[in-house]
Amino acid sequence: MFSDAVTSNPRSIIHLGALTFTAVIIGLVVFLQRRKIDASLLPPSPNRPWPREFGVCSAYRHFHDWMKEFGPLITMRKGPSVSDITVIVGDYAACVDLLVKQGASTIDRPHWIAANEILARNTRIVTMSSGPNLRKYRKILNNFLSLRAVKTFAPLQMKSAKSMIFNILEEPERHQWHAGTYAATVILTLTFGKRTPTDYRDPAVDQTRRSRDRLFAAMVPGKYAVEKYHWLKHIPFYAPDLKEVRKQELFELNEPVDVVRKEMATGIAPPSLTKYMLENVKDFDLDAEDIMSLSGAMFGAGSSTTAIGISTAVMAAALFRDKLEKVQEELDNIVGTEHPPTFRHDGMLPQLQAFILEVARWRPVLPGGFPHRVSKEVRWQNYVIPAGAIVQGSHWSLCRDPAVFPDGDAFKPERWLDVNGKIRKDMESYPYGFGRRICPGQHLANRSLFLTNALLFWVFDILQTEPIDSMAFTDELNPQPLPFKVEFRLRHGLDRKKLEDIFRGFGDDIASY
Repeated sequence: MFSDAVTSNPRSIIHLGALTFTAVIIGLVVFLQRRKIDASLLPPSPNRPWPREFGVCSAYRHFHDWMKEFGPLITMRKGPSVSDITVIVGDYAACVDLLVKQGASTIDRPHWIAANEILARNTRIVTMSSGPNLRKYRKILNNFLSLRAVKTFAPLQMKSAKSMIFNILEEPERHQWHAGTYAATVILTLTFGKRTPTDYRDPAVDQTRRSRDRLFAAMVPGKYAVEKYHWLKHIPFYAPDLKEVRKQELFELNEPVDVVRKEMATGIAPPSLTKYMLENVKDFDLDAEDIMSLSGAMFGAGSSTTAIGISTAVMAAALFRDKLEKVQEELDNIVGTEHPPTFRHDGMLPQLQAFILEVARWRPVLPGGFPHRVSKEVRWQNYVIPAGAIVQGSHWSLCRDPAVFPDGDAFKPERWLDVNGKIRKDMESYPYGFGRRICPGQHLANRSLFLTNALLFWVFDILQTEPIDSMAFTDELNPQPLPFKVEFRLRHGLDRKKLEDIFRGFGDDIASY
């Protein structure tokens, strides 16, 4: 009999025991994943399907409308397990509490197996799970991009911003392209020490765009079965497209990293993130894949968001003429009309700073926010969000929280000023994310936006020549303004010759940064 055969064969007993143990573990995991959640402790749910018929951006505008009906926190469910719960947060105080004050419990990312484990191999900082790798990568970036460090990049930013101004003067219809070229030049130089002129058509820029798009595409819910059937990731021939993309990305990144390595050997490598990592391989315990991945991530994150910020400011300047005039009056009074603004004026131009802050609030660079996985149960007021669920702060909604930003759809830079005309210290729109996931490049981005906006508004009157749709943005995670036309009219009686004289020497000491 079967029982006799089993009991007479010790090896069979071991196998049967192993199978039983495995079955119990699998059953326990399934039970825990699908355990009943007390829905009464979660924020209310619209009980509607995830709005896939809407785009990335319009979905969060739709969530914003639902919040008016159901409250500033809503629960969306894609399935029966805890990991299928996503709490969208549009309340300013709740975002700060859940993602900043309780940030130790919300630092993690969803377990994107296709995007993070297979494609990125847990080396893309934006999707990376919390743990030693994340701490290592953030330490590197925080060191290289500290406020003290980025101040040494001033000559590079000044020279690049000067080029942007003259490019816009020459080709005003391509102002968005020139904003992108500025951002790409700064980031490519800081990432790889690139000396040659950079254009928005630079192959490295195209490679980065493709890499970013592939990553975000792999994050689309339901695209890869491995998100539901995790065991698929162990099958060698599963998702060959993702594995091939990873090989191609590393191949493309190897060349600029190798150039830096060779320049270091001959003593001619300029400062760059790649050089910094190669000099500190042992201190940070880095391998070749770490260096290539982090270099690629810095360029990918920094180039698009800065360009979007510049172009959105140009849109706002054209749409809200009275707000621009206040900034220009301040520039003329503080800076004067004979010499352009520089970083020396940072902190002296509250009207300009308020304008920049309001642009970031009015049209957030990341309107839908980015998901955070709850590693330990978190609470807000009477709500309990279990471990394993997702919390996502919606920048679009929190930047319109009437308790903090009354009349949130209106463009009002003055909301950022106190009674003394200084920048308020009690408000923040969190354009760079929350808590321990905040963007390490925030200081560099802030200084780029200060300088480019200061120069644009000092040199040009920016005039609306045809209707501009302020809601016309691309439908992606970081929406870009769709092409729009404005007139750039020189101020102060300037012409090209006078402008060249004024800007002579502006940022030319780039080698000293």
